Amino acid sequence: MVSKADAIPGMAHFAGSGPAFTRCDGCSFAEGHGRMEVAKGMGALKPITCAKWREMMGVRAGKKQPAFCHTTKACKHFSKRPTLLSEET
Repeated sequence: MVSKADAIPGMAHFAGSGPAFTRCDGCSFAEGHGRMEVAKGMGALKPITCAKWREMMGVRAGKKQPAFCHTTKACKHFSKRPTLLSEET
C-alpha cells in the first residue's frame, strides 16, 4: 500500500516501488553525487536529483528541480548504475 510518505518530490515514482533493498544512490538516473564542503574535511552527502523525473516532466538539464536524500528507497524506474569492475570476474 502506498502512503503519502512514499511520494517524494523530484522522484519519478513512489519511493519503495522499485526492486527490494535498492536505494536511489545505486540508480543510473541519480545525479549530483558527492559531498558538501565543510570547514574541516568532507561533509555530509549531497542530496541527489533524478534524471528520469526531469525527462518525464520535460525539465531541461541545469534547471532547478527538487532534490532528495540519496538513501531514499528506489522507485519502479530503478536502473542499476554500471560499476567500474566487471561482474564476470
